[in-house]
Amino acid sequence: MRLTRSVFQAPCRLIAMLILLGMVNALQHALAAHTPTDNAAIAPSKWVSAMPSFATVKFGIDNLQELRFEPFRGKRVALVCNAASQTRFMEHTVRALLQAGTIQLRTILLPDPRDAEFIQASTPADAINGRIRIATLATTGRRPTPDMLDGCDIVVVDLQDIGIRPYPTIATLYGVLDACAEYGLPVVVLDRPNPLGGESVDGSVPDSSTPRTGFTPIPIPYLHGMTIGEIALMINGEGWLTRDPQTGAPRQCQLQVIKMRRWRRTLQWEQVRYHWVPTSPNVPTAAAVRGIAMLGLIGELDAVSIGIGTERPFALLGAPDLNDSVITRCRQLLARAGIQVEEVSFTPTTGAFAGQMCRGVSLVYPPNRSVPYYSLGLELLQTLAEHYAPIREKLRQPQYRQRLYRITGDRRFLDFETTDTLLAQSPDFQSRRVRYLLYP
Repeated sequence: MRLTRSVFQAPCRLIAMLILLGMVNALQHALAAHTPTDNAAIAPSKWVSAMPSFATVKFGIDNLQELRFEPFRGKRVALVCNAASQTRFMEHTVRALLQAGTIQLRTILLPDPRDAEFIQASTPADAINGRIRIATLATTGRRPTPDMLDGCDIVVVDLQDIGIRPYPTIATLYGVLDACAEYGLPVVVLDRPNPLGGESVDGSVPDSSTPRTGFTPIPIPYLHGMTIGEIALMINGEGWLTRDPQTGAPRQCQLQVIKMRRWRRTLQWEQVRYHWVPTSPNVPTAAAVRGIAMLGLIGELDAVSIGIGTERPFALLGAPDLNDSVITRCRQLLARAGIQVEEVSFTPTTGAFAGQMCRGVSLVYPPNRSVPYYSLGLELLQTLAEHYAPIREKLRQPQYRQRLYRITGDRRFLDFETTDTLLAQSPDFQSRRVRYLLYP
């Protein structure tokens, strides 16, 4: 019996190994079919050398596909999207809706005109030409006009946000919800991850005296720790939409959020295991999102370069006359937060120091670690103001303090002096947002 078993076990094992190898090869070919070849359009994070071509998290669009788009059957749809609106298998949402066959895609609304080229390049020309309107919301205050939504039954929002309130995504979301509440059109938000995760809440909440602009469309902190679906629910639930002129009460939007699966608040972008699709030319990687959260305000002063006009936007900090003492102080501050810092020289092609050699530091941000980047950025700004005259002189000028106030909603910028503290406050925001959180 032992001899019989051994005779048959060897070929069986060989056959099993051959079958397994065939399955591996088939899987590799399938994955290669979905892998992008244009690294300019889709840039993988530098932290992950071997990124799979599909996410472990299912986005809202993926769950909608699993439902075979039944909620939209026979509907005339207006889609609000950008270049990063893709399924976890790297198929653009526009193409996914067109291939459904049960939906009439009537209008594509883009937050940024630069997305139009990508949308047209990734979508069959015969499906776009003459049949689907493409409009840009940047020219209408990020609020769709009645003409843009004419003939539509429902508005679908599929936007990748970066988790920073002044970024245009939230102003676009607010404009869409506000317009649809007025026009009586239902809105469905296809949820996506916050690349900074769902735990870090950092920065002051703009109060009622803060002017409502594209930077401060709603009263939430600079870093809010919410997904775009959760923010949509909060906008609608907190009564932040425009008041009805007849009743005086805030309008309500008929809103539905299609959730993600397998996303948790502890997950940052690298743990989602998906290629980062640039949401704008200056956000080529997920690491750049962290850089915006920390260096964005400093860059508004035009007193130092933050890497704009280089291959590493928001990952460099320097100026032609930055001395060793200032560089050392910046290095010590950032290193305490776990950021890898190296002294470098670089020459930006745009900005205040275009074509000039800058001395400074190169920053490598820790992935999968919750860092209060807004507060850290304010500490860095304070350090520069104390030890670097160009920053100090800019902060003495009211127009620059006003600009920082309009962006952050932080009133302390209005009274800022060279040695005043700018440590971020801890606003009572968590208790209000908890009602709208969709994920553990």
